[in-house]
Amino acid sequence: MKKLITLSTTLLLLTTATMAQEQHKWDNQRPLQHHRMEMAKKMAHHLNLSPEQKAQAKKINANYHQKLAALQANDKISLGEYKQQSAALRRERKDQMQHLLTTDQKAKIEQTKNNRQINVQAMAAARMERMRLQLGLNDEQVAKLKAQQTANHEKMKAIHENDTLLPEQKKAQVQALLKEQKENFRSMLTKEQLDKLESLKQNRKMSR
Repeated sequence: MKKLITLSTTLLLLTTATMAQEQHKWDNQRPLQHHRMEMAKKMAHHLNLSPEQKAQAKKINANYHQKLAALQANDKISLGEYKQQSAALRRERKDQMQHLLTTDQKAKIEQTKNNRQINVQAMAAARMERMRLQLGLNDEQVAKLKAQQTANHEKMKAIHENDTLLPEQKKAQVQALLKEQKENFRSMLTKEQLDKLESLKQNRKMSR
């Protein structure tokens, strides 16, 4: 399952790479789109995609957007039907893109994923230790915070993998989860620790 999830994420990036020369039609999403395109280009380069693979990926992506545009123009279906059919289109594109990759390329993806997980875990451990020292967290607070982070990670992953949600719905759920995470974290702290936290925030603002 984890391999499938990683492949799906990578294939989404590869799909984005085929659109790198196209203009995005939502101006307020351009910074995020640019970031995704740059990630996609790096991944495509890392996998050493052949010209044939790139051409097939571009064709698959063009076909997906053609079908999606037709679906969006159909005002005779309900929102539920639209969500169901758009999810089916994304799954179809994902399956088609998976067949483009060789065994070696899939192995590279898995290795990249493992390296990324190691880096993320190391960074998370460093942040946890920094908070423990700066705020004076006790062992119980640290244990609760770690458990909360694990739970939030699973919730975030579930949101991103839920193909029945529209992009704006995913964004809203992610924002709600982040807000909940922040509130839960603050609820674990004592008044003294909250004061320290606010002081640290002010110091960071002043140092910018």
